[in-house]
Amino acid sequence: MVKSLLKELDEEQVVAEVVRISKLEEEEELTARQENILQIALEKGYFEFPKKLTLRQLAKVLDISPATLTEILRRGQKRVLQEHFKGRPSVLTRQEKVFHV
Repeated sequence: MVKSLLKELDEEQVVAEVVRISKLEEEEELTARQENILQIALEKGYFEFPKKLTLRQLAKVLDISPATLTEILRRGQKRVLQEHFKGRPSVLTRQEKVFHV
């Protein structure tokens, strides 16, 4: 499939390069950007209570928009949490069983 796509792009005179081919399961891991931004946010005190800097301030430090930063943080946090809870029984499932007794 990749070869045919590259052939079609070449026919359209589009320069393309395959950088990485990966399975979807690998996408559950943090991207390098997510990891870097989460680490910077942690080290700068974004996750402290009270926060040592706001989302806007952190976005300025990283030279990205607050909206972009929000998306990166949320996706990164989701992946960290998914990895943490992988293989564990769902709390929701356990609660449903408790309430149905």
